[in-house]
Amino acid sequence: MGTSPVTSKYRNLLAREVRSLGYEIENRRDARGRDCGFEIVGVSAALLEKFSQRSKQRDEAIEAFTRENGRRPTDNEVAVLVRESRADKLTEISTDEVRARQLQHLTPEESAELKAAVGHALGKAIPVDSPAASLDYAQAHVFERVSVARDHDILTEALRHGRGSLSHTELRGTLAARESSGAILRDGEEIATRPSLIDGSMLTAKEKYQPEPARFQAAESDQLSTAEVMLSGTTNDWSR
Repeated sequence: MGTSPVTSKYRNLLAREVRSLGYEIENRRDARGRDCGFEIVGVSAALLEKFSQRSKQRDEAIEAFTRENGRRPTDNEVAVLVRESRADKLTEISTDEVRARQLQHLTPEESAELKAAVGHALGKAIPVDSPAASLDYAQAHVFERVSVARDHDILTEALRHGRGSLSHTELRGTLAARESSGAILRDGEEIATRPSLIDGSMLTAKEKYQPEPARFQAAESDQLSTAEVMLSGTTNDWSR
């Protein structure tokens, strides 16, 4: 089950908030390599496990859904399962009460561990990075497997790579700039690059996958012509 674009955007926004408070984060993956969000550096796995009751309830609900339907639930269905599995009494407890109950379960050593993590983070906001490196990674990762991809697949992979250090708006702006330069070719929601189309054509016979470069060739021609016009200043001649 892949991570949806909405989930990746949400996790990036949450991670940015956490990092703005000075906390370092580390991404998590399950045994199958699937993205599972992130954790705060300095909080031990044992302490996370101690307070992971909701995660256990979620996993049990997912397993039950899979047995009943013969497939894993989508991200939206998981959200519904989590909401439905929440105990009624918990919905009536205030945030302060929940926090007080959690603190009561901490040992002195665990309390010291959390205080150390907080102390390490104080006054150390972590800045937002340029999205170019994460977009480079996303293009290389996605186009290694396919010749043509949906734009949100590229953006989702870039957000996963640079989680907590990217601005989604700046990331989309960087992608748009690459389109304007002709480095990215677009047809509707699908995008490609010249190298990805060439590589896809070379792999067609072996992989039995037929890319569709013709529609992107037209887009590439338009982009190159526009660039030539901008450089030459001969808009009228080009339009004729």
